[in-house]
Amino acid sequence: MFMYCSTACLADLIHLCVGASLAAVLGQDGRRVLLVEKDLKEPDRILGELLQPGGYQALSQLHLADCLDGIESEAIQGYVVHDYASKSNVVLHYPKDSHGQITEGRAFHHGRFVSRLRQMASCHKSVTVIEGTVTKLLYDGNCIVGVEYTTSGVFCKKVVKAPLTIVADGCFSKLRKALVTEAVCVPSYFSGLLLEDCPQFQWNHAEIVLGDPSPILVYKISPKHTRVLVDTPGLLQKDIKGYMLEKILPQLPAHLRDSFRAALYSERVRSMPNSFLPASHAEKTGVILLGLYTTSIPIQLITQDISITFVINCYGNQYFFAVEMEKKADIKSDKAAFLGAV
Repeated sequence: MFMYCSTACLADLIHLCVGASLAAVLGQDGRRVLLVEKDLKEPDRILGELLQPGGYQALSQLHLADCLDGIESEAIQGYVVHDYASKSNVVLHYPKDSHGQITEGRAFHHGRFVSRLRQMASCHKSVTVIEGTVTKLLYDGNCIVGVEYTTSGVFCKKVVKAPLTIVADGCFSKLRKALVTEAVCVPSYFSGLLLEDCPQFQWNHAEIVLGDPSPILVYKISPKHTRVLVDTPGLLQKDIKGYMLEKILPQLPAHLRDSFRAALYSERVRSMPNSFLPASHAEKTGVILLGLYTTSIPIQLITQDISITFVINCYGNQYFFAVEMEKKADIKSDKAAFLGAV
């Protein structure tokens, strides 16, 4: 049986789950923030591992770029696009800044980055970080006034109130249905492997394979580890390892195959849905929904012979490529121009 413990208004704002970056920024202003994280152990995820240049710049503007120090993050300066059908490739650099230098993104182990964000948030005296599970939102008429939560090992439901509650508990949110009615669309799944000591086609460049039936994304997240994400349209494959071995492996460039094959036999293939839910009005006051789903920002790369539309996704508080693209022609040119950026 649970007991209820009434708690005074401890915070100006309440953040639920992956709101560490926003909590850290608000802490810089001295605002009182209660950050409720379901699990404070280092997360182990296959997504949210690549910040595009716009995201990296935003992180710097928020004075959070130090979170990328000491986690073996890798600089990313563009993409190598491999066309499986024509056996050709093109190198696409990020645009140059005002000083003529190629802008950079960063790739990293997701869990290490999130842990650093939490550390950055907790270093502010006005921010309180607790490990707990939010069980429900608290209402006063049509206004959200706080949350009810439990903590591990304590059989007591606690109540905390604040003028603003920010819900950021991921694509598997249990609180979203209380605030919005739209259904989440899952057009495909990302299935990921972590490769060890895998060579790069071009230093500091991620790679995209225009394969069949969909693109394959490859990027280095530490000196030792390279992430491979395979987009599988529709329903998730039942025998995903068999699918990877028979369908995907033959389409990979030669320099990736040995490491990919070794990972298939030694690692667990992990999958995550590519969720999409358009922004909508929450119909409630006192609450903001943040990062609950994937929102898409299109980028188009143009060469003489190819037009590729990427979709940059914001998942939680990270940016990454969903690699949705349309191949217009065989790749022949190495000149590209960015028409948009995050």
